[in-house]
Amino acid sequence: MTTRAINLVTEADLDALVLREIVRQGELSLDIARVFPLGGKSAMRQNARRYFEASRTTEAFVMLTDLDRESCPPGLVRSWIGDTAPDSRFQLRVAVREIEAWLLASGPQLATFLQISEARIPRLPDERADPKRALEQIARASRSRQMRAALSPGIGPGAIGSGYNFRMMEFVSTTWNLAEARSNSPSLERCVRALESMQA
Repeated sequence: MTTRAINLVTEADLDALVLREIVRQGELSLDIARVFPLGGKSAMRQNARRYFEASRTTEAFVMLTDLDRESCPPGLVRSWIGDTAPDSRFQLRVAVREIEAWLLASGPQLATFLQISEARIPRLPDERADPKRALEQIARASRSRQMRAALSPGIGPGAIGSGYNFRMMEFVSTTWNLAEARSNSPSLERCVRALESMQA
């Protein structure tokens, strides 16, 4: 099978790493050419149409964003790029409700990484209102003082622990299991299927 080159457009480096792992662990015939971490959802929204139009004439793009407080993924997609026909050169995927739901979905592996009981991992992570906070809360039970300190929330709304991104990227690159995670997260399963459809 011919390998198709794709570009990733994400809110942050963690999101891009998850997409890389989907391609690697899913053994997809996709080659990641470039990564564009835009630094936030507002920048993603502002640039979505531009990347969509570029995919019509030049390169293939995968955009990944969080649903957050919006009502549903189809509504978010329509509001960003309008009503469009399926296209093998462009995908706007939505993690429900945050990328952390996809990390929680790899429950046994996350429990081992955080050094906690697997029983503490919440079920049905796509149904959690705030998966990031759920992850931080269960990390407080870690047997590792260093892990607790790294993931302890910072001060102020939306603040994260000083080692949060480093630890979560370490987890994704060393321990996260795609097969386990996609079986527990419908939004991740849809993302994997969408990327499979982009293969040349």
